[in-house]
Amino acid sequence: MRICGLLDNRVSPTEVARQLGMSRATVYNVKGRDDLERKQGSGKQQILDCDKVNRDVEAVLLKSLMKHAADMGISDSAMSRKVRSMGGKSLVRWERLLLTSAIKEMHFQHCQGLLTI
Repeated sequence: MRICGLLDNRVSPTEVARQLGMSRATVYNVKGRDDLERKQGSGKQQILDCDKVNRDVEAVLLKSLMKHAADMGISDSAMSRKVRSMGGKSLVRWERLLLTSAIKEMHFQHCQGLLTI
């Protein structure tokens, strides 16, 4: 179908309707059909199951979310959104002290030395 070819080439549905002389509703109906074979990333997005994501991530905790997403055939941003929606964090963040008290004291003494010159 010419509609599918144009949609796969990332032509907007409005432009497809204009080029082929049909209504936008027709184009959107064809775009929404599940039985059409499409390139990855076009068409409807996959709905992720929270339990499946949770099982997969907990099975191999050392694997990054990007690797889990690639194994599941979804984008890493979709995986990150799903993990956040489940109440998790997609990045491990550690609270780190930027300056220890000894380093702060050393900086303070250095600054005092600069001010007295």
